[in-house]
Amino acid sequence: MPLGVLVIPDQEDGAACHDRDEEPYQGPGPEPAGCGHVAGPAGVGSYTMAGRGAPMGFLFSTFSAVTELFVTAAVFTYLWHGWRHGVLRTSLIAFALVYEILVNVAYMTFRMLFPPADTAYPGWVEAVLPWHGILSLLMLLGLIGLVLEARRSALRGGNVLRERPRTALGFAILWTVSIASGEVIYIATYL
Repeated sequence: MPLGVLVIPDQEDGAACHDRDEEPYQGPGPEPAGCGHVAGPAGVGSYTMAGRGAPMGFLFSTFSAVTELFVTAAVFTYLWHGWRHGVLRTSLIAFALVYEILVNVAYMTFRMLFPPADTAYPGWVEAVLPWHGILSLLMLLGLIGLVLEARRSALRGGNVLRERPRTALGFAILWTVSIASGEVIYIATYL
């Protein structure tokens, strides 16, 4: 099977196992790992990439962790250009917002519904996870609010990022905490 092909075993007859010259799973409960399926809580599983055994959750987490750094660069570029130059990079921030809403909210939902079953988190990570999720959602809402307020202010001839530097700086600091906590959780979980 070529690398990168998703193997989704047939839960009823184990067809994916037959393709790999293995016997279908006949036991009670969810199918054990080893046939492209990683058993999860209550029989819910995440699927693996053929030939590698890398869980899809790992791939989604890695994708999210890397692309979140690009989103952060877009947010800081928006803040910097708005504050320093009085120019709102609306296309850039619109792309970042659409990405945040479509991909990162989907990622958070995925992680909430399908936590990694085979990963033992350190105690501090389990304590930080809910707070990171709440802060991330609040920062998304804060970004939407800040962008809307900056746009409204710009249409009136003002610059809310210059007029309220503590708000802009506070937002940048909280955004950094949110992103840094997510990256640290990723490192503690997968590396």
